[in-house]
Amino acid sequence: MKLLKAIFLLTFFSCQEPPIAIVDGPTTPSSPKNTPVQYVSTAEDFMTFDFQNGEVEAGFEDWYYSDKGSNCGVYNGEAQSKLCNPDGRKAYLYYNHYNTDHMGWLRYGFLDASKKYFTSGGSSLKIQLTGGAHKGPNSTVAYSGISTKSKSDMLGQDIKSVDDLFMRGDIAIYFKTKDSYGRFPQLKNKNRFYVWVLLPYKSTDIERHSKAYMSRPGNTVSWYPFINRSTGGHYYHHSGNIAMGGWTRIQFDAHPNHHNSGSPSGHAGFYNGGYEYPNDGLKYFENMATFAVRAGFNGVPINSPVYFDEFQVDYVPYENEETISNLGIGYNPENKQFDISFNDKYRCLECNATYEVRYSFGPITNANYKDAKIPKLVTNFNRGKNNSDGVIYKPNPGYNLIWAALDVQEQDKTKLKQGSRIFFAVKDISTRTGFTPHEEDSALVEVPGLGKIRKMDLVKTIPYIIQKVVHPLKFKTQELDEAIVGQAIDQKIEIYGGVPPYNFSVEGQLPQGLSLSSDGQLSGTPTFKSNNTFQMVITDSAGSILKKSFSHEVSAPEDFDVPKCGLIVDFKESSAASNIEDSRFNSIFKDTYTGYVEKGTTNVVGSNPDYNHQGVKGSGYTLQPGDQVRMTWLNVSSDTRYEFSPRLSFTIEGRASGASAWKLGSSIDLRPGQRGVSTYTVAETVNSNLINVNVNKSNHKALVMDRIEFVEQSRSESEICQRPF
Repeated sequence: MKLLKAIFLLTFFSCQEPPIAIVDGPTTPSSPKNTPVQYVSTAEDFMTFDFQNGEVEAGFEDWYYSDKGSNCGVYNGEAQSKLCNPDGRKAYLYYNHYNTDHMGWLRYGFLDASKKYFTSGGSSLKIQLTGGAHKGPNSTVAYSGISTKSKSDMLGQDIKSVDDLFMRGDIAIYFKTKDSYGRFPQLKNKNRFYVWVLLPYKSTDIERHSKAYMSRPGNTVSWYPFINRSTGGHYYHHSGNIAMGGWTRIQFDAHPNHHNSGSPSGHAGFYNGGYEYPNDGLKYFENMATFAVRAGFNGVPINSPVYFDEFQVDYVPYENEETISNLGIGYNPENKQFDISFNDKYRCLECNATYEVRYSFGPITNANYKDAKIPKLVTNFNRGKNNSDGVIYKPNPGYNLIWAALDVQEQDKTKLKQGSRIFFAVKDISTRTGFTPHEEDSALVEVPGLGKIRKMDLVKTIPYIIQKVVHPLKFKTQELDEAIVGQAIDQKIEIYGGVPPYNFSVEGQLPQGLSLSSDGQLSGTPTFKSNNTFQMVITDSAGSILKKSFSHEVSAPEDFDVPKCGLIVDFKESSAASNIEDSRFNSIFKDTYTGYVEKGTTNVVGSNPDYNHQGVKGSGYTLQPGDQVRMTWLNVSSDTRYEFSPRLSFTIEGRASGASAWKLGSSIDLRPGQRGVSTYTVAETVNSNLINVNVNKSNHKALVMDRIEFVEQSRSESEICQRPF
């Protein structure tokens, strides 16, 4: 018996498939009338991907593998691999050639099987990415990697050769019936479609997955059903779960988020069942002729794999099918944190929404929801709304998608073991104002044992099974912090994958004054200039060993001295504390969204790079060709690396606008905690009374403007700008 075929006992009226009874009456739940009895819900397999011997070529059940050269009823099927079934069903990758940010970018890849990562049965479907299209110079489309549409295309080629290239894009796998009007018999009398997916490891930084860096969560896995026929338009069902490290289980239902022909109203509220079968999710599923499952990426290594397993279907009655849709749960096996994604029904400027989430180690129903546990912490997309009350806030009213991370109570983390089940439930607690929601949201449902309950007051649940996942042992730290004589270093060497805890050691000689602890802390104070090459050796608790070579150059403070240089302004924690050191200038100006922090100025409201500028003005100055402007920046973020080219203007005191008035400084690449200098070399004589600097990079309180300096040939050699430490 498969692990995921286990019977979940839910408290409902009947083990049949009862219609939902809509009744008139008050809009608050009535008192219980009947004693609830058990509803036995068994998720049924749609596709298991249990390939014989774990090999895609061997097929699974009655599905067989078809390589290039045969058609299998797929348009242009001779040019790619696919999975085929004797009854005419097929599954194959769709290669997107639109190559735009809106419509997506081509990704090369092929179908394979994996014996290493699976949820049950011994294997999963692996989609191996090998490259694709990306933006080239001057708005062209460039191609990188290995062009593949079949596993056989990789013969004699090594995908590891392009390991360092990152790309965005998406790839979808289509599932079709024999003809355009066929149906999937497994979907009859169902309203849930479950997908297990293992996203590319570490493809999303959870610390940057927040309002500070993005306006809203992005779609990561989507389901595209075609209703009634496969040649018409299709619906979009989206999930925003991110790559947590473990498997993600997504529960797609009959409530679409969008249709490629547009939305039905000003606030884009679709009904359960779509256009064709409003308020009838069973018909929506029954009349599905084709569907696609799409995985999207916003910058992953060119050779990333995606794994799918255990497509299942189910019927779940008496849940919120109106204002909560397409619920997904992901899991991080290392820190035992979950992420949750679902969709609100509406999107408009006034379409705010609030939800409550609870969990339990037994099934959750409308009857026992209040007995379920509130998470220890809900990490909202807007981090300012984190809480211990189980409340999830919609990140952006103009979009449907909702995301949060969840930490269970500390005493429950010991229960999160291989094969254990945990159940989550979400409840809509929104007070919607500023627009008119659908009347259907408040229609009453006769729930056996509980009486009349509004549709939007019903819970939405999803069961999750803890799965063991061990990723390859890898270094997250790729570079060591800058080493300068007399300046202390304290850097944590970060590792991911393998089986923690890790043991660190060194082969070779570290710079004098530095040491590496067994838990990966590189610390100390270099004592003299040197250039050392050594290997760090990592051993995880399972005995896996990983080595990486590093070169570490130690510089002296005077190596950074710049002659014929003078400080113009040193930005500090306030206007009063900042220092103007050049008599040609007498006042500081800045954008209203730019503010002072401990070490200078930065974006303090939002992250729009155009809303950042800071500078000084005064009586006037002249710069000659060959003179330089030096702009010193600090990266004060804890974990984000920034590469950017600041802009400067000698004529505009306001925001960055007009290409000719703004000059581009040299590029800086700053790791967390690092300071760097961007320079601009004057090409033509400048006569001005101001200088204005713009960060030219989206960030929020991360990139700090430290100081502006001038290198002028008219200065003496003894005038030196020294690097601050």
